[in-house]
Formats: sequence, structure tokens, C-alpha cells
Amino acid sequence: MLTRAIDIEIQGMVIEVGGSSGIVTIMGVVVSKLRKIQMALTSSDYNIACFADRKRLPVRCNGDLIKEGKNLLLQNPRNFRLDAAW
Repeated sequence: MLTRAIDIEIQGMVIEVGGSSGIVTIMGVVVSKLRKIQMALTSSDYNIACFADRKRLPVRCNGDLIKEGKNLLLQNPRNFRLDAAW
């Protein structure tokens, strides 16, 4: 069972934006399963996430994935971007 993955790349779709908090949830594949992953973004990355959510565009980012209870959290998110493959 996955409890921690350092410097992992996540690819997925933004499924929830948390208003002014900067928290977003992405639905992405982790260890061959579709999972919800939460992360706190900077304001510029949050704007990209909101755009991706409105337009239903896939995103990618890197960070340290940890499991807390039933939740997956991406800590230290970096290089948040629209997925260029789209």
C-alpha cells in the first residue's frame, strides 16, 4: 500500500477548486488506480487550475505524495501546468 512517494508526477483533471483557500482536488492515476488528490497551490497555479477546471483540460504537476487516513495529499506541489499532450 502506498503511504509516501517523493517527487512524483501527477497527471489528471481538476475536479474541485476550493475558493480563496487555494486548495484543489485532482482526479489522477496513482499506482494504476484513479484517485482523488488534494493540494494547496500558489495563486498563479490556482488560476491555472481554475482555467483547467472551467475548460475541462488535463493538468500535470510534481510533488511529494502522502497518504493521511483515506486522503492523498500532494505536498510541495511544483511545476503545475496544463498537460501539453492535450
